[in-house]
Amino acid sequence: GNVTTEMSTETRKQIRIADEYESIGDYVVSLVKLILRRKQSEVKFSNKANDEVLAMHDKISEYVAMVSAGLRANVASDYLMRSHTESNSIKHFYKDLRAEHMARIESGICEPLAGLTYADMMQCYRKILGHAQNIAEAVMGEK
Repeated sequence: GNVTTEMSTETRKQIRIADEYESIGDYVVSLVKLILRRKQSEVKFSNKANDEVLAMHDKISEYVAMVSAGLRANVASDYLMRSHTESNSIKHFYKDLRAEHMARIESGICEPLAGLTYADMMQCYRKILGHAQNIAEAVMGEK
């Protein structure tokens, strides 16, 4: 009917944000399944790999919390710079961890099933980061 352009734009933004949060939830469920499967099959990570997963978890959790706080506060200018900077930092961290993981696999330190589980978990975190970035962009009004 008589929906203003502004209202239509805001509605699309809210639907996009809801969809991104739903996708984050899907990857959180995938992580929980991986953790449960790991416990049931008694797959062991090295202390180093375990520390890396926990560090990535902390970084992603903090990033999602920051994005959510920005959404609630409806913050604009500095928020975008901070979210992009933090996202890029996490991407570099992810690449470093992936390189270290590949070195463990190549050297035979990492068992195949543990390696696959680790890689799947890190992939979930990477996807969560991407969806959180999309939320930040939606908050900023980017496409």
